[in-house]
Amino acid sequence: DNEAMQRGRNLEGPVKERFMELYGDIFTLDYHPYGMYSRQDLPMLYATLDGVLVAIKRTVLNIGGEKMVVEEGDRVILEIKNPQPRSQQAFNAWAEMPTEYRYQAAQQMLCSGIEKHILVANLTGDFAEPDKYGFDMIYFCNSAESLADYTREIMETAPAFWDKVEHAQPIPVAIPDAGSGKVVAFSSEIVAGKIINNYEEVEAS
Repeated sequence: DNEAMQRGRNLEGPVKERFMELYGDIFTLDYHPYGMYSRQDLPMLYATLDGVLVAIKRTVLNIGGEKMVVEEGDRVILEIKNPQPRSQQAFNAWAEMPTEYRYQAAQQMLCSGIEKHILVANLTGDFAEPDKYGFDMIYFCNSAESLADYTREIMETAPAFWDKVEHAQPIPVAIPDAGSGKVVAFSSEIVAGKIINNYEEVEAS
């Protein structure tokens, strides 16, 4: 646990409440704090959800420049983030949905069977521009179709990844080198009496 995680938990409820104040005429909210979704065919994959929105009428939803068509009865995953960018570059990165959260959204849809997803990011910190309610909320709408490539990659790589975990095999960690655009993979080899790795190479990168 860390300060950022604690802040995220503290703000999740208020952000969710504010979202429902704005869109409660379109959705009801279903939330189970200890609910977990999994797949029988990919048992290593799980997902927890911040909430499931249930549409009470047909609507062409247009939030933050993002569009989504919901039919009555449609279920939509609601994911809440409370990032605190510490630089202008980090703040500007939120012009698009960060890649790591695209993977998370794809896995949440894959495990739950729900094919629509809304990520609400409430920006906090020096670069945020909160409204009179104290929120600086941006929205990203996703569908199983729009994240199909991420879903496919998860399904193809998760079993091999988990096999390494179960057999205590070293797992390479890919680290992008911002300078060159290349990717340096951290690797290690454990032999009797010593550990061999390329940490210096990765650190230099």
